[in-house]
Amino acid sequence: MKLSELYWHRITPLHFVLWPLSVLYRFFLAGKKLCYWLDILPSVKLPVPVIIVDSISIGDGGKTPLLLWLVDLLLAHGFHPGIVTQGNSDNAGPPAAVTTANSSQHSGGKAFLLAQLHGKSCPVWVGNDRIAAAQALLTAHPECNVIISNDGLQYHRLERDIEVIAVDFNEQSFGNGLLLPAGPLRST
Repeated sequence: MKLSELYWHRITPLHFVLWPLSVLYRFFLAGKKLCYWLDILPSVKLPVPVIIVDSISIGDGGKTPLLLWLVDLLLAHGFHPGIVTQGNSDNAGPPAAVTTANSSQHSGGKAFLLAQLHGKSCPVWVGNDRIAAAQALLTAHPECNVIISNDGLQYHRLERDIEVIAVDFNEQSFGNGLLLPAGPLRST
């Protein structure tokens, strides 16, 4: 068992110290979301619908198979989706297309997998700024009529039309039920 699993699946004295930080984190997320909702912070609306696919916990929670299924569903119904993701955080840079010729170190393993499985029918772009990546994708592929953002549940600057949240209902997913940093949950 990993140390993180031991830590996030119990309540220890350290959790009582970190719990107030979790409460502050919850208020920060709620305040940030409210600021975007009230237009205090500017958000960007893309010319095509945006679907956010994310999980509420640190782990994947079955998000990647759900995203692959969603791409197949959209393709089967005549849509032309494009995927944007943050990619590898070590190689932050301008938006770039992920192809099977790219290395997985540049784009990140998950983005590389998505490009291998759907690269010909669904372009995959990575970038630190999801909006810039989506705009670059739409410029390079004007036939795209749906953007799927892998991750981005807490990224409210990009307006979304649909949020799909993957939840794995097992004991390990929810851990001790606390938000970061006291638990594995990123949002509720």
